[in-house]
Amino acid sequence: MCRVDAQNGLYDVLYDDGDTLVLTGPELAADLDWERWRSAVAPAATGPPAPTAAERTSPLARRRGESLASARRRQLDEESLRLPAIPCAQPAGPPTRSMAPGTKASAVARVLEGMDARTTEAYKRAHPPAERTLETARAFHARRIGTLAPRTRTTKLRWPMRTAEETDELLHLADQFSTLKASTLATYRSSRTGYEQFCAQSAPRADGSPSAMAPYPLLARHVGGWLIARWGKGLMSNLNNTKPLISALTYHTTTVTGHDANVHPFPGMPKRERRKLHRICLGLSELEDMAMKRSVPLTLLLLRLFIEDGAVDLGDGQPNGGLTAQQKRNIRDVARYGLNRVAMLRKDDCSPDKQTVGHYQEMGQRHEGRLMVDPGKAHSTHVFAEVPGATELAGDWTDWLVPGYAMARWLSVYRDMAGGDLDPQAPLFPEIDDSGSLGTRGESIHSLMAAVKGWARAVRLPAEFVERLTPHGFRSGGCSDAINSGVSHEEIRLQGRWTSHAYEMYIHLNSAAVRASFARVLKHAATCPADRDAGARAGYERFERWYNDAITEASSSGHSSD
Repeated sequence: MCRVDAQNGLYDVLYDDGDTLVLTGPELAADLDWERWRSAVAPAATGPPAPTAAERTSPLARRRGESLASARRRQLDEESLRLPAIPCAQPAGPPTRSMAPGTKASAVARVLEGMDARTTEAYKRAHPPAERTLETARAFHARRIGTLAPRTRTTKLRWPMRTAEETDELLHLADQFSTLKASTLATYRSSRTGYEQFCAQSAPRADGSPSAMAPYPLLARHVGGWLIARWGKGLMSNLNNTKPLISALTYHTTTVTGHDANVHPFPGMPKRERRKLHRICLGLSELEDMAMKRSVPLTLLLLRLFIEDGAVDLGDGQPNGGLTAQQKRNIRDVARYGLNRVAMLRKDDCSPDKQTVGHYQEMGQRHEGRLMVDPGKAHSTHVFAEVPGATELAGDWTDWLVPGYAMARWLSVYRDMAGGDLDPQAPLFPEIDDSGSLGTRGESIHSLMAAVKGWARAVRLPAEFVERLTPHGFRSGGCSDAINSGVSHEEIRLQGRWTSHAYEMYIHLNSAAVRASFARVLKHAATCPADRDAGARAGYERFERWYNDAITEASSSGHSSD
């Protein structure tokens, strides 16, 4: 029970425990049920509609009530006034609170539901407590660990006797497996040779004293001088490019000298030198203008430009036997362009020995296919890349943009040139001489890029653009086409055989699409205030009218009751 004194729309509420609060109408309505609210502040037969739960707890009600309550408190403090309290009937005993019927039983059940089953009487009867003795511990150990049975028969020899030569061969193979790939070692050797030649080409000083730069042990000033000289020659010197160069040097020092082999990220260098070299690399990366040197993506739009502008003669409408040698090469190169792009192949994946006839599988009448990709940088097993086909072929040059169709067309020409079925071990993209005959070797990726650069020059693309056409553009181009077409990131990761989110660095978004997207963002931001939900606005307005009416009615009556 409580006593309520009303004045100017504010209510002095004295609770049974002696606590006194100054409340607004909505605060009192939230504290009391509706019937007690009406009897306390609005005894008239008619009154405002009962507020809903949302209206009683709305942000507007709270803010309005807090403001009025603060003003009322300041007024009372200044005037040192208190309205005489109107006594209310006191309850016969202390207030009690009880749960609704059935609630208590439900709450008890929920509490006991999570109780440990081991505390139940049934569990205690089935699992009486063990005696805390050494014998009990030994028996438990025997059950848990077990005992090793003694050997009762002679061990059979598992390996026959080897010769010394066989043992040496096994150990040699183990050493071979423990080394890096031959391609990596070749790259490391080239980098190390360049560094050692740089150190050796240091002329004596003017006073005749030697100006020798010892390549080893590795020092930051020597390695850093080499990196700066490379940057002066126009070579890329960002962090991604300098890291493998340093790895080549540190690999040599760790395998030859064993110096500081366990220090990362540059083993083979003292920690102090490593920190200095890292700062040098950071400075070079800031000097580097990556935008002008990074490989451009080889996209589907670029291939369309080549075909539509007539840079590539594909001999459309001619039978296989009527094609010229250059037309056959063009069909081969367009098919290879589309395959490398959609499979997002690395440069190493495009080598002739990794693109054989057996690596490609035709699947169905819609020219769909599947390319088997050999183990590579990010995967240790053979994986497949899907090659999409076309549901309906239009019969014009646009068919060549479908990788599956281009591959089907090329394989048809290839079979006619070979005179029948193809050997699975034969190169998928063989050399073609000027007479139109097949060569014995596969066409290199560098020959393909030479053809692509020729197409780019034919459509009058800038020279700086043509210079940035590299085999890595197939990987970035396929990734960019996929993301711009709405393919999910997970599907891109699987198709491109990425084990991390590194594929995101290869995404090149279309500038026009980005501008359109952000234009939509601006439009949405500008129209959001005007598009607020009409129902929500009406609810706020309805509550405000009810609130004002209730305050007016209560103030005019000056009546309070329990």
